[in-house]
Amino acid sequence: MTKDEALIFTESILKIPDPEASIAVDRMKFLNLITERMHEHTPFTDMCLYRSTPVWEMEARRFTEEILLGKGGLCWATTPFMKALLEHYGYKTYHISGRPQGFNFFDFHISTIVEDAVHSGSLHLVDKGLMRDIFTAVPLDFETESPEYKFYHSTMKFFREGDKVIAYSQVPAVESDDRDVKYDSNGKHWKQQLVYLLNEKRNWYPYFRCIMEFYKMTLTTGGQLLPPSHGLVFCTHLFEEEAVLNVLAFQDRIDVYRFYQDGTIQKTSMSKASLLRFFKERFTQYSESELREVFERCHFH
Repeated sequence: MTKDEALIFTESILKIPDPEASIAVDRMKFLNLITERMHEHTPFTDMCLYRSTPVWEMEARRFTEEILLGKGGLCWATTPFMKALLEHYGYKTYHISGRPQGFNFFDFHISTIVEDAVHSGSLHLVDKGLMRDIFTAVPLDFETESPEYKFYHSTMKFFREGDKVIAYSQVPAVESDDRDVKYDSNGKHWKQQLVYLLNEKRNWYPYFRCIMEFYKMTLTTGGQLLPPSHGLVFCTHLFEEEAVLNVLAFQDRIDVYRFYQDGTIQKTSMSKASLLRFFKERFTQYSESELREVFERCHFH
């Protein structure tokens, strides 16, 4: 990403006018703003896996170009993009490993730490690579547990355990013997979502190649390209409705969730044809041919 690309993207896609003037006024405020806008304007989606050209045959620059157009992607594309964007504005950053719930055998996630944003030695977690977005830069200055963070989709809290910071979401009811449940100092219970490995600084390109090999092994058989078995995922912000949209398209159903700031959750179902029309009308950063290519390879109804 060039400096000009970073400026144009920030102003035209993230809708932040004169970003260099904004950062000169308040570096921390700008960090939170650009983090929030990245979540709002660049979808978290696995559309790239449904194309006729396999992702492992694409150059890394291709994913940068798509994010510059507001098309988003998965963590291995959006997180390095976010890191590069922040570095263009003078922030010190490095990547860390992450382990989503259910991936105990493999550090499948990549995230970013921002150093010295407030003072020398300060650390903030910035994660643009989750289905349930963290809309702010999370300060890691707490000893055992962070304050609560209320987002559209859930209330979250972070706990420190040695060299790990673990993200939890608050849930209304849990099983008492659930090993992924933690109680905070106020007696509230929280469900584990993701483990961040703070000391495992990650070199992005080897990680990227590793992920590409993983896809190559799991999405091909006998030389034939297969669509992902987990279904299409698409998460973004709906400005007209002031809601976060989560689309989860499985083989047997398409669930569409809207999360509102007051905690209301609306769930609807769509057909494949109606979802395609919805995407064509609401997400014009994708061409009709791109959408049709993705939907033709999706094995859902």
